[in-house]
Formats: sequence, C-alpha cells, structure tokens
Amino acid sequence: MTTIEHARNLEVSQVLADLQSHYSIGKVIHLTRMSNAGQNDAYKVESDKGVFFLRKYRKKIDQRTAVNETQLLQFLRQNGLPVAGLTLNVRGEVLTQTEHGDRFFLQEFFEASFFPSQGIELNSEQIGASAEVLADYHRRAVNFPLLAAPANIDNFTVSRFFSKEKALTLWKMAMEQAAHNDDPVSQTVLDITSIKIDQIMGLDETAIDQQVRELPSLLAHGDFTPQNLIFQEDRVVAITDWELARYQPRVWEVTRALCAFCRSDISDFFNTPIDLERARGFLLRYLQVNTLSDAELRAIPFFAYLGSLLPEYILTSKYLHSRNVDHFFPKEARYWNWWKDSGAQLTDFFLTQDL
Repeated sequence: MTTIEHARNLEVSQVLADLQSHYSIGKVIHLTRMSNAGQNDAYKVESDKGVFFLRKYRKKIDQRTAVNETQLLQFLRQNGLPVAGLTLNVRGEVLTQTEHGDRFFLQEFFEASFFPSQGIELNSEQIGASAEVLADYHRRAVNFPLLAAPANIDNFTVSRFFSKEKALTLWKMAMEQAAHNDDPVSQTVLDITSIKIDQIMGLDETAIDQQVRELPSLLAHGDFTPQNLIFQEDRVVAITDWELARYQPRVWEVTRALCAFCRSDISDFFNTPIDLERARGFLLRYLQVNTLSDAELRAIPFFAYLGSLLPEYILTSKYLHSRNVDHFFPKEARYWNWWKDSGAQLTDFFLTQDL
C-alpha cells in the first residue's frame, strides 16, 4: 500500500467515525469517495436508511464561509430552487463541525449524470436546460432579501469588478515561475505575458466600475458551470457548490456561463473559442425565462475579455501548487487573445441574433 492510499484509508475511516458520531442515518453499508467533487472532498454514503451525499470542506475554507453557504442552501431549498435536500445532524444543525477541525454536511444523493472531467459532452438540450435554470434563478434572486455571500473575494464583484493589481501580480508570478520550466505551456506563457500585461495596463478601472454599477446586480452562484450541475437525462435536478456565491452584475454570471457551456473544448473557458451556435441556443433559452438589456448583451464580449486577463485557476494551479493542469491551458497560443480579437464581431452577434 502506498503512502497516498494509506492516507486515503485513514481519511475514509475518520469520515465514517464522524458520520456515526454526528448523524442518525442507520448503519453505513458503503462509503465511497467521489472523484468528481471539485476542490472539496465528497463521498457517497449508503446506509440502511438511505443514500446521501457528503460534502467536506477543504481546510482553508473558513467557518464563516461554510456557515453562510449552508444557510444559503437552506434558503434556496425553501424557495423552490433545485438544491438537494439537507440532512440535519443529531444536534439539529445542517453544518457539522468536528473536534479535529473538519466541516461537512449531508444532502440527498441523486443517481444522475455529471459533467465529465475531460471533453465537452453536453447535448444541446442539456445546454438549453442549464440556461433556463440559470435564468429562473436570476429571475427569483431579484426578490431575495439581502443575504450573506459565502465567499470573501475581492475581484469580479460589484464593489470592485476588476483588479489590475491582482491581474498584474498573477502574470508576473507566472512569468517568474515559467522561466524555470522548459515545457511547451511555460514557453507559451513566457511568450504572451508581456502582451497580457500591456492589455491589463490599458484598462481603465474607474470606467469599468462605473459601467458595472449601471448594470443589474444580484446574488450570483459564482461558479455556474457544467461541473456544478447534476443532470438526470436532459433535466437539471440540482445546482451544487454555492461557496463562491457573491453579489455581481447579472450579465457577468451569464457571460461566465456562456463561456463555460459553449466553449469548443475543456480548456480554460475564457481562453477558448466558443461555439456560436451553442451560444445562440444558450441565450435563446435564457431569454425565454428572463430578460437581458441591450447594454448587458453588449457587455458580454468585453466581460469575457476581462475574464481572459485573469486566468487565476490555471496559472496558480500550475505555478503555485504544482498541479498537473496543462490540459486546461489553451490548445493554441492564438486562443489567449480570442476574445480580444473577436470582440467587435461578437458584440454584433449578440445584438443581432433575433434573440
């Protein structure tokens, strides 16, 4: 048995002990660690009283974020949103906090389909259903009371939509680390960093923030991607992972989702060409449920361009955490500037598609 396998076995044993201590769910028959859980840990729990989904937070997630997310899940469930039902622990609480510092909660488990870790395999009906679910959430969220946003994130929010300082720091870090590597991805990063820095320096933060303040904002999911939806055939039965919820312009979440659902491959979705036919279908289905103004439609290409300037996940994963994420980098160097080069054309596309 390897060291990693031994550590995993110990972790599973601890989770099982925590379940038995904190929940009245009967005898646990099977406890299976799920591989598609994203950045948090997740388990399928099978007991003689039912099947449950256990989500355990990473250590770096603070208590406030965990408490706020679970409270938000309860609120959304009570208001009819597609969120999995929550199971209370023996103290009548949703969030369980153990004496050794773990935080987790239980939900109902769906036998359903998940977005694959490799490849774009959603069909057009699943993409359309996703757009409708997002639009329905946005339509309802306008009337929600002021809710606590789980994550404390200082970029892409209403108060400060784009941080030039953060973007510049990110690229300079990547450039310094890439200089010590000799792989093809690092060579491309070295080749394009000066271009990205020039593009960032050319932005007017004040003008961007003013534009954002004039657009409708709401409590957004914050990470509405295929990986965070659960499908049964062509129907979305649950939205998961609300820990990044925050107040944002509505169209920023639409832009992010459009790039995630309509990209041409699994690469970073702000640095990958989108499929225009998929994009048209996504927007049509969204607009059947909720509205977007011309100003919001006009903002989509520019907001996607801003997203392409801050590819935080892929750069920090590769150069700060040494993760194997090369397959998430753009497949061709020219894709790093796809939204910059195609912005004017795409603005016309979003405004003239008889949506």
